[in-house]
Amino acid sequence: MDDSTATHKLRKLILFSLVRQTAQDICFRCQTKIENVEELSIEHKTPWLDSNNPVSTFFDLNNIAFSHLRCNIADRRIPNKKYFTDNEVKTANQSRWRNSKRRNYSSEARRAKYLRTGC
Repeated sequence: MDDSTATHKLRKLILFSLVRQTAQDICFRCQTKIENVEELSIEHKTPWLDSNNPVSTFFDLNNIAFSHLRCNIADRRIPNKKYFTDNEVKTANQSRWRNSKRRNYSSEARRAKYLRTGC
């Protein structure tokens, strides 16, 4: 096992042990007990990205809670979508593909393909 992986696992085990000792092993989202270290997740009670002072909100220990990893992921913030319909995604992908073909096209490569395949 890599040193950094082992260190991360050890820190998480220590944190989970302390969370249990201080009786903070109740999920912030679903209010049920966090049973094992694999379920443990640290989350912000108030989303820090949308706050007036994101850095302060991120590091505010009063804004930190513990939850199940699945509860934290289920409540994640969905970023703004760039494309809202399947048709917009399809059009954007086609445009990227065409631009890629234009950038990578060369008459020498086309001739070599023609000689190799006949078309």
